[in-house]
Amino acid sequence: MISAQRWLGLLLLCLQAATLAVLSRTVAFPATIVLTAAVVLWSGVRLVWSRDQLFVVLVLLVLLFAAKYLLFPTNPQYRLGFLQFQLAFVVSQFVLTWQLIHFCVLDARFTR
Repeated sequence: MISAQRWLGLLLLCLQAATLAVLSRTVAFPATIVLTAAVVLWSGVRLVWSRDQLFVVLVLLVLLFAAKYLLFPTNPQYRLGFLQFQLAFVVSQFVLTWQLIHFCVLDARFTR
């Protein structure tokens, strides 16, 4: 049986992904995050990683999304206003990915 806490986590992840999809007018990335989280929820498979492993994954994700921001040019239509949309978009993708990883990982300290 799936706990209410896991269902709520999936619901919140879906809400954030839907918000990102609507505001950025993209569907592929948010849909991939939601589908992956749903598969993890219903399959019951969870990875057991230590804090050190999670830290390494965090550093790799930061480098990956920083490279994505630096290597791909910004879209001129999003240069209006005071916020840098491209930077905010990459940061929101990073946060969604990091939340998905935490949704999929069981901390090694709690596997006794």
